[in-house]
Amino acid sequence: MHPIHVFLVPLDFRHVTSGYYMRVLVFFGGALVAAIGGVILYRTLFVEPPAGYIITETHVRELPDTVKLIAGSFLLLAGALVAFFSLKRLK
Repeated sequence: MHPIHVFLVPLDFRHVTSGYYMRVLVFFGGALVAAIGGVILYRTLFVEPPAGYIITETHVRELPDTVKLIAGSFLLLAGALVAFFSLKRLK
């Protein structure tokens, strides 16, 4: 197998193991989950109408959908941690 030349730099993939590809795949999966969680969290806090209101004599307070808020936060945090630890070398 001859090395591949990209921009006059030889790239040789013979030393790359299958574990490397799995780590890259897990990284992109974690980044995708984190992005989905971030979108859910953003839409819950800023875009979608509130799930409920608390009305007192002095003011009205809006409450976001708590289940979507917790789920979006969990997906964002879990995806970011998976993406980070997939590329970190463990000894």
